[in-house]
Amino acid sequence: MADEQGRVTLTAAQSARLVELLAGEAASVREAAERIGQGQVVPDAEAESVRWALEAAKLLDGYDGEKLNDRGREIEGIISVVMQRSQHPRFPAAEEPAYCYDGISSAGLRRAAALMWPRWVEVSGCVLREEVADAEAVADWLARPDGSVQETESVLNHVHLYRQVDYWDEPDELLDERLMDVAERIAAAWSASLREAFPGRAFSVEVASPEEDYGPTIYCWSLPANPTESGG
Repeated sequence: MADEQGRVTLTAAQSARLVELLAGEAASVREAAERIGQGQVVPDAEAESVRWALEAAKLLDGYDGEKLNDRGREIEGIISVVMQRSQHPRFPAAEEPAYCYDGISSAGLRRAAALMWPRWVEVSGCVLREEVADAEAVADWLARPDGSVQETESVLNHVHLYRQVDYWDEPDELLDERLMDVAERIAAAWSASLREAFPGRAFSVEVASPEEDYGPTIYCWSLPANPTESGG
């Protein structure tokens, strides 16, 4: 649903859910939400107060692990409408595709930071992102006939950016262009963070294109101290 200015309005079901979600919030937040539910445009600060209350509700009950669940997606949909009811909306108008919006949730920011600048740890001689540093997996890869530190690091550290996007509806070319830019930035950050975490070791950080892999993908591995050793 949209008004004469092209701003989306809440459905009756969304309005009822909004009231339910904000039942415990301050009166000023509930009042702003009520006006939004009625299709009114509210000052930016009031829309922001409703938005942040919804973001808090989403963090409490909107995720299964690091992925949005159905409740989280429902709240995201309400938030997108709420921000269109502000005096200076930052979300796209109804006729614009959702992929034009460049906002990000607090959970998304945290995940992006972890991808951009990982915590690096060493396990059995392998330098790994902390979130993939599983001792059993490392032992399994090192025990393979062709196992090596470099191969193990490459396999466990790599990130397919397609798998970091919950969903997308933009054209494939636009998605790949955006994610290749992200991949190059992540690769540069990994190089810097590895130098900081392990100043005595050298590393190779590479980006694979969608033509080479499952979407833009970042790999990294240690460079062997002995140049005659095989790399990853």
